[in-house]
Amino acid sequence: FVSTYPPRRCGIATFTRDALAGLRGELPNATWSLVAMDDRAGGYEYPETVTHVIAQDSPDAYVRVADALNRSGAEVAFIQHEFGIFGGEAGSHILLLMRRLRMPIVVTLHTVLEKPSPAQKRVMDEILRRASAAIVMSETGADILARVHRVGPSKVHVVPHGAPERPFASPETFKAPLGLAGRQVFM
Repeated sequence: FVSTYPPRRCGIATFTRDALAGLRGELPNATWSLVAMDDRAGGYEYPETVTHVIAQDSPDAYVRVADALNRSGAEVAFIQHEFGIFGGEAGSHILLLMRRLRMPIVVTLHTVLEKPSPAQKRVMDEILRRASAAIVMSETGADILARVHRVGPSKVHVVPHGAPERPFASPETFKAPLGLAGRQVFM
């Protein structure tokens, strides 16, 4: 996995944590490498789960980690893509890693732009060319990829965004810390 990861406060980080936990449950004998994208000097205190760290604005770090993954015997790379988590113009540094990897790459696109800037379109076009498969979380995302990037259903797979199962707790338990005790709340 190449993604953000807790303790970095990012929705993609928690998505990756939950996806990895689910995969570990389904494939208990598999070995996983986790590459965390770092966005600040001094980094984060990552758990042991994180095997590599890339400083997002360091082109050399992408190359070093790609080489390490190639040597590791990894069979597939799962990249969680979101604009803003990779360095370079429009996140172009991720291409440094993708160009060097010698394994299939599956990219999950957390945001699909209908009107990307020219730089965003260039980067996304190359990401899609280099990926063996792309995952989006809605039919709308797949439609945008077909129209804007000319990538069809043989490469694009829709996997609806889920949520991990959590034990049920009364909503009132969560309202008080938010200053909403006794109030009706809806989403």
